[in-house]
Amino acid sequence: MTVSRARRAGWGGFVLLGLFVLARCAGSGPAVPAAPPAGAPEAPRGPAYTTVFFDAGALRQRDERTGEVTTLLAGARYAGPRVHAPAGDRLAFGYVAGDSSHLAVLDPATGAVHTLHTAARNTVYTAAWSPDGTALAFGFYAPRRTDDGAEEMGPGGIRIATGDGPAPFARAVVRDAGCRAARAVEAWLPGGRLVVRDQRQWDRRTLYVVSPEDCADQARIDARKMHAVTFSADGRWMAYLERNLRYNRENRAYEPDTTLFVADAYGNDPRRVAGPEARPRRPAWSPRGAQLAYDRLAPDNPAIRQIYFYEPAEARHTVLSPEALVHEANLRWSPSATRFVFDRRPDAVTFQKVVRIFGGYRVVDETTAAGRLATTWGWLDDEHLVLLDDGRVRLVDVNAERADTLHAGSQLLHLKAR
Repeated sequence: MTVSRARRAGWGGFVLLGLFVLARCAGSGPAVPAAPPAGAPEAPRGPAYTTVFFDAGALRQRDERTGEVTTLLAGARYAGPRVHAPAGDRLAFGYVAGDSSHLAVLDPATGAVHTLHTAARNTVYTAAWSPDGTALAFGFYAPRRTDDGAEEMGPGGIRIATGDGPAPFARAVVRDAGCRAARAVEAWLPGGRLVVRDQRQWDRRTLYVVSPEDCADQARIDARKMHAVTFSADGRWMAYLERNLRYNRENRAYEPDTTLFVADAYGNDPRRVAGPEARPRRPAWSPRGAQLAYDRLAPDNPAIRQIYFYEPAEARHTVLSPEALVHEANLRWSPSATRFVFDRRPDAVTFQKVVRIFGGYRVVDETTAAGRLATTWGWLDDEHLVLLDDGRVRLVDVNAERADTLHAGSQLLHLKAR
């Protein structure tokens, strides 16, 4: 009995020794990763973003990590507008399919498209979200020509769509806003004011500030000569370009005579910000507060343009580059207004796209060929700028000086991080 136990113990020690030697031998060589099972999908290799775009007669969604493309709407092409909700969690847009025009809401989280309104082909849509993003006001009309060739708004109206629940706007309630004359939506201001527009003929263009509940007038603004009308984020101010025709005796022709004005949100007390000698263009309010950016001819060098800022509360003007007389124009604010991007031409042959960042400026695109500079599509957030460059989307990280190239299609509609 004693010998048998000793023998068993000896065999056990031999086995343990063998296992120890094998473990040492295995540990001395390189580790070999396990091969993926046959048929397993490849790990994502692309940027962690999703693009939504119109291309080849359809609305499509592409997962940039895997390259997988999903068709959201077949037989559709973009027709405008494109309006993001304040939180960026949904998007209103117009499209044409068959012989009809449509206004729809896209839920980027699910890729679901909810059509709110359908009308005859070539219908013009305009839209604005309520400040809290729970409702969408939209206008629609059929454009037509008068006997003298002027364009006017034909049949149409103003509607308000609301949606709630786990899938907002999947079962939207759309109601008539009660506006008899207006056909277009300009803005939905804080405090529950809706700005709508009518244009029966060019000499009868009117802006109405109304209640969204019943379209009751709060103000009427003569807008016959107003262009590029825009309202500040705080709802207190409006800016617009007033255009007249001035007869140039030297050229014997009428020329546009454009002046930039700022007034309160009801059109009262207009202030002349920049006159026709400055040729002001592209007024853009910051997304926060009330600071207006625009570009104009430089006072000391009318061969170039400069970017100016105007704060109506203090009636204060500042210029972006007071010391350097270089051509600068086309400013676009970031969502928090802490940054902005603009186009600059430092010399006769160099064209740059420049981002204002903390502590200075950064060039994010440069070319020596006129017309080859990337187009600013917008900001994804305060750190990422979206550029369209020769049919591609370049998503620029303005902090890290790097960019991802994404799929654009023929019309980029939406872009989001995964």
